[in-house]
Amino acid sequence: MDVTVRAAERGDVPGLRILRSQAIEASCSDVYDRDVYADLVVGTDDPLEAWIDEDATTVLVAETPITPVSYAVFSADVGVVRGIFTSPEYEREGFGTVLLQRVEAQMGQAGAQSVRAAVPTIAFEFFEANGYEHSSATEWRGLPAETMTKSLDR
Repeated sequence: MDVTVRAAERGDVPGLRILRSQAIEASCSDVYDRDVYADLVVGTDDPLEAWIDEDATTVLVAETPITPVSYAVFSADVGVVRGIFTSPEYEREGFGTVLLQRVEAQMGQAGAQSVRAAVPTIAFEFFEANGYEHSSATEWRGLPAETMTKSLDR
């Protein structure tokens, strides 16, 4: 399937928030009690507009010719992935991987030596498949998580 990756714009925010809510609901519903992740689905504290506007953070969108299907938020200069969300209808089709590769490339260009992300348990498999290693226990927006890291080879 054809995929385009581009920088997010403010006009994308409503659709990306819906995509994020659907992704969290689909990923968490079989793992956690709803009260554990319900606030994440609503996403009232999501600073997506600010991330799109500020220079220190980048939001990339992966889209088919029809619709956005995945997005990533990251800070390239410090090598931090803040989140990757993929629409449940498009999971396991490579969109998240394409985004993560683009994120890593931009981080390398910005001078980051490695990438790190606070990864909730439900996303371990994805990050491991993309070469990330577990480094320490943490939490991601109230969910159990681990900091996962990957060295950027230059």
